[in-house]
Amino acid sequence: MESLFLDLRQILEQQKNTLKQLLDTARDHNRALRQLELPALREAVRSEEEITSILRRQEEKRSAIASQLADQLGLPEDAVLSAFIDRAPALIQGEMLRLLDEMACVAGELPEISRINGLLAKQALRVNGMLLRAFGAAGSQLYTPGGVTRQEQQLVSLVDKEI
Repeated sequence: MESLFLDLRQILEQQKNTLKQLLDTARDHNRALRQLELPALREAVRSEEEITSILRRQEEKRSAIASQLADQLGLPEDAVLSAFIDRAPALIQGEMLRLLDEMACVAGELPEISRINGLLAKQALRVNGMLLRAFGAAGSQLYTPGGVTRQEQQLVSLVDKEI
């Protein structure tokens, strides 16, 4: 059973490090959005997806270890980690508590950065939409349900393409 506790501590350590990587990448994503650096933005999004995938696999592994421990300790299968810490060997208890505190701090920052990144992305989409309308065609042809073309209302374009 002690080996399961060691495995649990190890996977928690890995998850903590992965969460820190995800936080750093979210900060890079934020910086790229603020500075409108498209290559950096692409790289940040790619990294976030990759790190999230790693974190998902680590969580599956942690869940399997916790399930085995719960079975051996007579705890419910969905027991929270604090229930395991109370029954862990004394040497591991302190480490696991420290890991959980560090993970909570890192995980606490992620939603706020993600919320800000979402707002920045929406704002960039609005600005891009305005620019496309400003530099777009003065009007466009649309088909009606009967197949006849009709001219959409004329929009005033800021750019005269005929010059």
